[in-house]
Amino acid sequence: MRLNVPRAVRTGHSVTLSCEYDLEGAPLYSVKWYREGYEFYRYVPKEEPPTRVFTQQGLHVDVSVSNAHNVTLLSVGRDISGQFQCEVSADAPLFHTQLMSAPMTVADLVHVCREQRRAGQRDTIVNAPIVFRDYYIAFAIVSHGYNFYFSRYLYI
Repeated sequence: MRLNVPRAVRTGHSVTLSCEYDLEGAPLYSVKWYREGYEFYRYVPKEEPPTRVFTQQGLHVDVSVSNAHNVTLLSVGRDISGQFQCEVSADAPLFHTQLMSAPMTVADLVHVCREQRRAGQRDTIVNAPIVFRDYYIAFAIVSHGYNFYFSRYLYI
């Protein structure tokens, strides 16, 4: 069994989680997806319709493209970050069940200032404004021969 859950996803984007498995010739009974232990998607090929979605705040399943191996979540928000599990169960005669889990974090894209300028030999670089404890500013000064390049990144 192999689980493919992205470690990080940007807020507002869609994401496809996949679960690959080998039932060794046994028929599939069900595939269930959980977030933090709560089921949100089920695929049972013998049922009509084979897919079933369970309401969970922040999770919006695209049923039109989700199936026995993949489940697509639309416009994800930060509140759905957590452990995702895929549970696969074989039908008779084996009735084996496998479960795998993986974490996924949904985060806002950090705004990076793309300003870059070439610093002259006599330029003075001042660290301003005041930086509070809740902020992180990284200054990068790169030397290439006699030329200096300056860039600043602000993470809030």
